[in-house]
This record gives sequence, structure tokens and C-alpha cells, in this order.
Amino acid sequence: MKSLSVKLGAILAVFWIIVILHSTVSADDIDTEFTRKGLRGLKGVYVSMKNLSPDAIDFGITKDQIQTDVELRLRLAGIKVLTKEEMINILGEPCFYWEIIGKKTYLERFIFTIMIYLYQGVIVKQNLLEGQGITWLNLQVISAGKKDLDYVRNCVKDMVDEFVNDYLAANPK
Repeated sequence: MKSLSVKLGAILAVFWIIVILHSTVSADDIDTEFTRKGLRGLKGVYVSMKNLSPDAIDFGITKDQIQTDVELRLRLAGIKVLTKEEMINILGEPCFYWEIIGKKTYLERFIFTIMIYLYQGVIVKQNLLEGQGITWLNLQVISAGKKDLDYVRNCVKDMVDEFVNDYLAANPK
């Protein structure tokens, strides 16, 4: 009976991994013309970690690794990485958040939800209400083995590159 339960559990886990691997929302899936308008005139972004789950840390991901990867990608593209003080003094207070939520499965694999988004000042047209909101988003769900740390980091870098492409399209030189 236990053997049947383990097999059924393994089959269900594989099924969910397949479903999750095909569940990706990227910047291409969102109205890029609209999201690019929110990037026009942006003077830079403050980069901050929103969440790094304990299972992601157990996998070997560190805040410093990802923070450095993200900031380097932005700087290489010519996007100013702001200090917290600079961000507070810029209209809209643009903050580029990243988060990685990992969950270890019993098959020695990890499932990660990686989300990168730009959070900045917005105005609601109907009543001119001002507030903060997400104006650009990239979300991916991936699966990785214990030795696939570079794969996870490269996924984050690719997601940042999508932001860079939209930023550069909105701010041609």
C-alpha cells in the first residue's frame, strides 16, 4: 500500500512540475506598449529584494548574488542604479524589486517562482488618486535540480534583460 502511495505521489509531482514549467508570464505577455510608457523618462531605479524564501536559500541562492547580478545587468545597459536616498528624491520613487520563492520537492528538485517588477508612483485617471503600483512585471515559474544554481541565476538575468529591452525601447538615445 505504501509503495502505491509513493508512486501516486511521484506521478502527481511530475504532473505538477510539467504544468508549472508551462506557466510563465513574461513582459511579452503584457501590453508592452502600455508598460513601456511607464518607463519613459525614468531616471534610474532603486534595486531591492522583496523576498528570498528559506528553501531558495537552502538551494544556495544568496541575496548578495542576485542583487549583484541584477544591478550589474542594469548598469551595463546604462540604467542608473539609485541609492535609497536618491530614489526617495525622484518623482515616483521607482523601485525595481526581485523575489525568489523556492520550494523543495521530495524528488530532489526545487520549484521556483521568480518575480521581477517595477513599483513606482501612479495616478488613477478616474479620480486622480495618487499611489504606488506595479508598472512593469515579469514572472516565471521554473524547476531546477540542486546543481542548477547557474540556471536559476541565468533566468533572473534573462528577466532583467527583458526589462532593459523595454526600458531602452522607451528611452531611445
